[in-house]
Amino acid sequence: FLVYKVITPFFGWPCDNPTEMMKLSTLMVICQMPLSIMIASFCNDRYSSFQYILGLSLFVFTLSGYVWPLYAMPNWAVTASDYLGIQPAASAMRKITYKNMMLSDCPEEVAKLIHLSLIYFVISLVAVHRDLIALPFKKLCHK
Repeated sequence: FLVYKVITPFFGWPCDNPTEMMKLSTLMVICQMPLSIMIASFCNDRYSSFQYILGLSLFVFTLSGYVWPLYAMPNWAVTASDYLGIQPAASAMRKITYKNMMLSDCPEEVAKLIHLSLIYFVISLVAVHRDLIALPFKKLCHK
């Protein structure tokens, strides 16, 4: 809330509807959480996982379309942006920020974020519990 009520107006960035932006930011963080869990599961400690996730956020921001327009990106970057959930979130952010819409006016973007979150959740379960999944196969091989 501090970002949209204090920092954004301080720098003169447009944000007429900070409540809707907070809703979108919360939805985006919740939808990206399984992806963060998956990345963190490959790290040895919480400090290195935080550094990896923070470092990857720069890459994610670059693909969002705010750094340079999507039409100027290579096709693989636009596809990655779409499948990582960045492009739908950025599209909803542009609608809320510049067109003064509500989060309820962005059903396609919200549906895409939720759909990707479910996919990420399944993949993160496999990544986090990879030892449990491999256990039956290990037992078969050692007999």
